[in-house]
Amino acid sequence: VRSAQWVTENTLLYNNDFEVWTYDARSRQKTLLNRISQKIDRAIWHPNGKYIFYNTSGSLYSLELDDRDRYNVTELLKFNEVSSLVLKKNGKEIMFYGGIGNQKGIYKLGL
Repeated sequence: VRSAQWVTENTLLYNNDFEVWTYDARSRQKTLLNRISQKIDRAIWHPNGKYIFYNTSGSLYSLELDDRDRYNVTELLKFNEVSSLVLKKNGKEIMFYGGIGNQKGIYKLGL
């Protein structure tokens, strides 16, 4: 496990290098949300419960949680470097360390 976050009393969101999962402590069931071929740095849960954001070394993605047979994944941005995701408590902005060319620093993205 690379990162983990309790999102409710019984639901854990976690990721390993290539997968994003949830674990329900009550039922003891885990659910695979996404598997990709790039190394995943961190996954975070949006407070409205409808989205998960995760990053690879160069991209930021959103994963839409719904009842379809497949989750909708969208690449939100592509940089040379993306790390250290932080979602503001109100869920309106995500902040991260990033690099585009020679410009490195802390960026924020409105959601």
